Amino acid sequence: MSLLKFPPKQNFLSKINPKEIGYVRSDNTINFQNAAAANKYAKNVVVAALKDKKPFERAVFINGSTIVKQVDGSGKNVDVTIDLSLKYDTMVHGHPDAFGKGKTHPISPNDVEALFINSSSGVEKLIVYNSNGEACIMERLPLQEKYTKLPLHEKFEVIQEINKKSLDFLTNLKVYILNCSQTIINKLTKDNKLIQEFITDLPKDNLQERFAEKVAAHSIHMVWKQNADKLNVNYKTNFSNLEQMNF
Repeated sequence: MSLLKFPPKQNFLSKINPKEIGYVRSDNTINFQNAAAANKYAKNVVVAALKDKKPFERAVFINGSTIVKQVDGSGKNVDVTIDLSLKYDTMVHGHPDAFGKGKTHPISPNDVEALFINSSSGVEKLIVYNSNGEACIMERLPLQEKYTKLPLHEKFEVIQEINKKSLDFLTNLKVYILNCSQTIINKLTKDNKLIQEFITDLPKDNLQERFAEKVAAHSIHMVWKQNADKLNVNYKTNFSNLEQMNF
């Protein structure tokens, strides 16, 4: 058994929190004493990957207080496909800088599909970090109290129906994103001050492509904010690049 601890600080020997020490089990999973420590570990390693000399996306899959899987991807993506051979409730990964330091995309449509691709997957929460350690979170809402006392088979049918509505929404997701993109472009073209603020951090040699990419990022963010109820989720973020523009 090998022990893991978070990167030491000054005088770290006197500051180690025993609850933040995990150990690698024989099956290569990492076990912590509580879920908070497991999530802190996930954040640390995901953000560290974004701060690498060659930034890349890293995904960490958590079940309670256990890290069940960790995957490294490229500078553009990482595989977050549901793995039905594993049980995990939280999926954590990072999005590299796209429009400047810490400025990047929110939870993507592909990320969200992983929540709903299989109703028995057990995944409850998605967390995406940027290189500043800011978070974008989407979490399934719990069953309404009136359903919690139903027999198991009836409860499962309710869950299936909720997931079907979510999937129906996702099948039309491109239309929602396009509509939000058009709304954003309309506002930008009517406000010189707003469009100057919008493009100020974009590279001048690739302005058109980066402009379209940034519009897409804000469009997806707008879709999640406006339609979280259709997905039966809670959506929130403190990504400063998404919250600073008021569309």
